[in-house]
Parts: sequence; structure tokens; C-alpha cells
Amino acid sequence: ATATGNSSDVPPAVSDVHEIACILEHSPKPVLITTHDEAGLRTLLDIGSVLKGGAQALRREPFLLYCVCPISPLQYPEGVLGKMMLAVENGLPFVAVPAPGAGATSPVTVAGTLVCGTAEILGALTLAQTLRPGAPFLFGGFFTSMDMGHMIMNHGAPEFCMLNAAQAEMARHYGVPSFS
Repeated sequence: ATATGNSSDVPPAVSDVHEIACILEHSPKPVLITTHDEAGLRTLLDIGSVLKGGAQALRREPFLLYCVCPISPLQYPEGVLGKMMLAVENGLPFVAVPAPGAGATSPVTVAGTLVCGTAEILGALTLAQTLRPGAPFLFGGFFTSMDMGHMIMNHGAPEFCMLNAAQAEMARHYGVPSFS
């Protein structure tokens, strides 16, 4: 489960925690989470620990999957890195979800976009494994192309499907579970 919208009935600074807390209250499923900042992640770690019966229990059987999003091309802002490191240190599995757009934030070719997004994912994987060898990790992303005529990322383009299949193959190549 994951939030499919943004809360507007709570202060924006805590909307991320509010959304995930509502999901946890109403769903027994594992939850894909992201937060505005490290404070939000700490709060969700506390909630997860209470629901699971302690921090060690949450580490042994995590039901939260943390999502971090680099900025293509090849950038992990300090805040994103801080959240990723906090998730790894607390045993949460995580997925790095770059969104390179062919012709906009990555090379215009499908191959170039695949290389750019894969490099962003492997950078996150390398950091996670350096911090905590064996840290659970998923290989994922939303690789697509730019519709130059309308200046939008085109998630309905044939390239989107091709790149999703290619990134699943890259995950298989590296022996990492795929989130595509």
C-alpha cells in the first residue's frame, strides 16, 4: 500500500506522516513510504516500532519499504542521502526510484537513459551496502521519455514500457530484486 494523494486537511509539514499513519491504521499490507525529512522518517520508525513490538522486531520483520528519489541526472541531495542512510541504519528495505527522462534529464536515447538511471540506482546500492552490508534493497525507477511537443514526461510512451523491462533485466543481471 502507499499514499495515492496528498493530505490537505493537516499542516503540510506533517502531511507525509499523517498519510502513512492513516494507511497503517487501515491496512495490514506492507507500506511503501517516503517523507519530507528525517524527522518524518524518525516518527514513522517510532510508529512502526510500536506496531511491531519494538525496534528490533521492526528490523527482523520490516513492513515499511522506504522510497528515495534522486534528481536525474546523477544527483542525491543531502536531505535525500540523510533519509536513505537513516532508513538503512534502521534496517528498512529501500528502493531508489530515479526518474530519468530521455531528452530532458538523461540522454535522448533509450540506452543512454537506461545507463543514467542504472548509475543512480547503483550509487544508492553502493552507499547502502557500505553503511550496512546486506542491507535490503530493491532496484527500481520510473525511466521514461520527454514529450518535446508538450514538455511533459511521457509515462504512456512505448519507451516507458521498454525501459521498465530493461531495468527489470538490469536488476536480474545484478541479482537484486526489482521494483518496476
